[in-house]
Amino acid sequence: MYMARANLANRIIWSNPGSIYQTISDHGKIHCASRSPTLQQEKHQKAIMPTVPKSVVSAKNQLELSSQQRALYGVLTQKDEELTQIYSGALYVFNQKQNPDYLALAAHGIRELLEKFPKIVGITPQKPDISSKCQQLADKWEKHALRSECYNNEIFAGAIDEKLHHFLDVAKGFFEWFRGRPSRRDERTETIRALDMTSFTMPPPIERIRTNELAEYANYFTSVSHHAHTTSEDDFVAHLNQLERFLLDFLLPRTFEDHAEIDALIQAGEEDAK
Repeated sequence: MYMARANLANRIIWSNPGSIYQTISDHGKIHCASRSPTLQQEKHQKAIMPTVPKSVVSAKNQLELSSQQRALYGVLTQKDEELTQIYSGALYVFNQKQNPDYLALAAHGIRELLEKFPKIVGITPQKPDISSKCQQLADKWEKHALRSECYNNEIFAGAIDEKLHHFLDVAKGFFEWFRGRPSRRDERTETIRALDMTSFTMPPPIERIRTNELAEYANYFTSVSHHAHTTSEDDFVAHLNQLERFLLDFLLPRTFEDHAEIDALIQAGEEDAK
């Protein structure tokens, strides 16, 4: 048993690394519900006891973090401040159960986390301004194509003149840009590859499975945030739990010691079988 104390209005008090829910309010009341963490989380528990931003804890609101969430929060604090704030903010909103729209608002935070997540491995998420590109193409259509000598009575006919030729060149460039721009799937695949800490190339079928899984999480939280999908708190928690595990598997991979323990268990099992 250990306990790390700090300013009650600024920090969660951690006690008993086997507890999954441990929170404290400004009034100093601690809430605990015991559950054993995973092997990996337990090994890193002592190293990852993050300070929760002051804005997350108030006299009326408490932030409940599971062992898994503390681990993810801790590793995010070491890698990217913005992602840490987005994640903790989403968890904070999720705990505002008095807000009738808390699930959609929390989902918005998780959607933002996933959208910006590629930058954790140095990939800048692309946000092409399609609207402005389409507006530029529309301007060329009105100023050049519709003023072409080839255009009469809403029909293009005859040899291509200079104005129509100019528009067609612009349209060609637009569609080449559109086809060549990286998709969200491309970004996710590149992120999965960059996060893979092994020295082996991930088999394409496995890479597709993990990319699809990441896409499913993004689709779920996006649809909930846009009120396009009605969900329950249990369903939301189930998706969030699996997403956190998914991210931790990449951000906090098993250590050499973990593998050594697993090998020892396998060896012991084989000896017992003899």
